[in-house]
Amino acid sequence: MSAFNQDDLIAYHLHELPWLRARALRRALHTDPALASESDAIAATLLAFPKDDPAPPLAAEALDKYWLALLPALAAHAPKVAAPGDGGQHRSGPDHHRRESGSESAPART
Repeated sequence: MSAFNQDDLIAYHLHELPWLRARALRRALHTDPALASESDAIAATLLAFPKDDPAPPLAAEALDKYWLALLPALAAHAPKVAAPGDGGQHRSGPDHHRRESGSESAPART
């Protein structure tokens, strides 16, 4: 089993792998034929995509659809924060943080 995975190979070909890990990967490519074969396949796939072309614009409706699909997953990973005066109950999720940050309108203080 290799110490490198597909993400490492992709980062290597995009020149985004840290230099020390890239050096170790280069050495592994010389000694591991299966890893070298996978690396060659990834390199060929990446060549199919133009480097300098920007990503196509995404319609606002599609962007909203994707964000709505992501929200449940984001809420599951949000840190649990105890709010003052909530009796130690933890709250999480994007709506809680928005309320806590004051981005929604609050009643005026006199």
